Amino acid sequence: MKVERLVVGLIETNCYVLYQNDGCLVVDPGDDYKKIAQAIEGYELEGILVTHYHFDHVGALSDLLKHHCTKVFNFKTLGMQKTNNFTFEVVLNKGHKEDCVSFIFDDIMFSGDFIFNQGIGRTDLPGGSDVEMQKSLANLKKETKDYTIYPGHGPKTTLSDELKNNPYF
Repeated sequence: MKVERLVVGLIETNCYVLYQNDGCLVVDPGDDYKKIAQAIEGYELEGILVTHYHFDHVGALSDLLKHHCTKVFNFKTLGMQKTNNFTFEVVLNKGHKEDCVSFIFDDIMFSGDFIFNQGIGRTDLPGGSDVEMQKSLANLKKETKDYTIYPGHGPKTTLSDELKNNPYF
């Protein structure tokens, strides 16, 4: 699977396009529909993955759905999911917002605003909760795979680096 990062919008949200064979998925279409459309041109859009519904992560969602008949994966589609070319798990990670999820593909995690490189998502916005964030972090600590983590903002990281260097762990 090839992962392409597109930085979109005023808040510089990471939108990811995942490619496999003739199919693709879009993670967090935050803004810049034309930029995303250009990146997926020539591929079958098999789904849109939304880590949470803050404006900077879904700004181009309606435009994508206008032009592509595809499924949206989010907090309502927890568990194992399969499209033509992709198999992944949708995991609930409350804390930044009550609808936050991560998408796990083997040893890769798309974390949205749950985990950043040496940080976590804010919990002081509507729907945020320090208590829920602590529970989500405790669950992540139990993971045995060293995921490569693609966050909603900033550079990618790994779970092992975060466990060593992230002050929230």
